[in-house]
Amino acid sequence: KFDGISFTVFRSSDKENSLGCNIISSLVESDNGELYVGTNDGLYIMSLQDESFESLELKLGIFSKMINSITSLLLDADGMLWITTMSQGVFKYDPDQVVLSRVRSIAYDFTKTRTWVTFQDRSGSIWVGTRVGLFRYNVSNNLLEPVECLVDYGNNSEKVILTIFEDGKGDLWLGTWSDGVLFYNKQQNKTFSYCNHKESDSYYITHIRSFLQYDHSHLLIGADDGLYL
Repeated sequence: KFDGISFTVFRSSDKENSLGCNIISSLVESDNGELYVGTNDGLYIMSLQDESFESLELKLGIFSKMINSITSLLLDADGMLWITTMSQGVFKYDPDQVVLSRVRSIAYDFTKTRTWVTFQDRSGSIWVGTRVGLFRYNVSNNLLEPVECLVDYGNNSEKVILTIFEDGKGDLWLGTWSDGVLFYNKQQNKTFSYCNHKESDSYYITHIRSFLQYDHSHLLIGADDGLYL
């Protein structure tokens, strides 16, 4: 934490109410003075008032608690916390009721693969990027449904989605592990790919981690091997 003059560092220790893991993947601040901290050893809640940490002991089926590495956190417009993990799937946490529920898919068992990112677009739809592609949350049945043109269930899937971005027109840009940039037009249900190994006249960008709207017609692309415009 930086207060304008110096840094305060929070680390795992034997002290009571300390952070339980030093490897942190995601931070989300709530509206009630708490900071959700996603780590390699589950979820911690930091009180911004006294700067104490509490491990969220989430009782869930065969799991005694969420002990898996957390890959991303999203606080949606309704105040629900979405959690993606390396091998325990996707969860939705209600902080008011202190209830955790697993979000499943009929099409695929997320406990057998990595789920990388959750994203809420301006219309309120929830999207999840996974090792096998893109899924959309259906509120009516509480299930994640595959976007068929953007999933590949094979062992060597090229639809590994690490990050999701919505442009000014409402279209989605997906950063992948090895297939460059995927563009998805939600209205027409069409997809196009850019900067992948199939295009000899273009940059081949892998391990895309983030997007930023640079201006009305350009995106900045952050990847493991540099920044692209």
